[in-house]
Amino acid sequence: MKRCAYMPIGVVNLITGKNALFGNIWSGWEEDATATNMLVVEDKVDADAKPKYYVVHTCGSGWEPGTTLELKHDQTFRPKGWGWTVVACTPHTLAGLKQLAEITARKSLAFCTLK
Repeated sequence: MKRCAYMPIGVVNLITGKNALFGNIWSGWEEDATATNMLVVEDKVDADAKPKYYVVHTCGSGWEPGTTLELKHDQTFRPKGWGWTVVACTPHTLAGLKQLAEITARKSLAFCTLK
């Protein structure tokens, strides 16, 4: 399990890139095909629960699907959930955001960046 410090940036619209913190995600982070958005799913406590997705942004290639993460807030050091598993990696581009929408069947997801 990889232990990671993260900083949340809020929900991002996967179709338009709109985000409350930046106005548009591209105003805070440049569109960059060499950066990676890792789609992670929370390790379930309840087998009947709906999957809880989160997107972890990183510069570079990210980690392979199947990698497990322990996310802790970089300022409060509080853990986020019970653990997370990488299920997909997409480039940090508008096309990559749309891939996340297709994989999850959702129009928006919460994002964070690794610290």
